[in-house]
Amino acid sequence: MNNKEMVSILFIVVGFIGFFVWYTDGEYTYRGQSSQWAGAYMASEEHGVKTQQITLTYEGDKGAEDMPVSYEVSAKGLNFSGTRRLQNHKILFEFECSHCRVALIAKEIVIDLEWDNKKDTLVLEP
Repeated sequence: MNNKEMVSILFIVVGFIGFFVWYTDGEYTYRGQSSQWAGAYMASEEHGVKTQQITLTYEGDKGAEDMPVSYEVSAKGLNFSGTRRLQNHKILFEFECSHCRVALIAKEIVIDLEWDNKKDTLVLEP
């Protein structure tokens, strides 16, 4: 193998490693708004720990506190559902993960919400 071939291979390998590091690190944010809700998704890495966070803010009746809200979160690589109570007009999901790549593979995050006999769909986009 001559020097020219070696430099070419080295350039390709370094480029691939650089792209992979850029593609997996950093911070990714999605945001969205519906008639009653605002939402934000953030995936980040700090000190080697990857986290995902979804914050849903209820913008409806200001007197609604401690209200149960059913939710279904759907995106490529991220799916969960359940019921949580509204606290300070917010619902917060936060968890550590080993592969926070949702922002890299999902075009949108869809959140279906149901509360107080009402329904809404919130779409978060990059």
